[in-house]
Amino acid sequence: MNLVVPVGNVKFVFFNESTNEFRVETIGEKNYCRISVPPGIWFGFQGIDSPKSLVVNISDILHEPTESDRLDLKSINYNWESY
Repeated sequence: MNLVVPVGNVKFVFFNESTNEFRVETIGEKNYCRISVPPGIWFGFQGIDSPKSLVVNISDILHEPTESDRLDLKSINYNWESY
């Protein structure tokens, strides 16, 4: 995945299950860049601007829903308020 936030600002939290480590990145209008997410990394995100933020995945292939896995947020021990 190649993520950009052209509108608003968004906090992303990435979790590497093999190392049990988190990485936090905030991108958007105030810090415009692209984040490339390799396979096997779990992530969630939260809009931190009002009223709206827009997350875009830049890709040259069609999205295939069966290629992604979903996990309940409670399954990963992360405190959104701590960062």
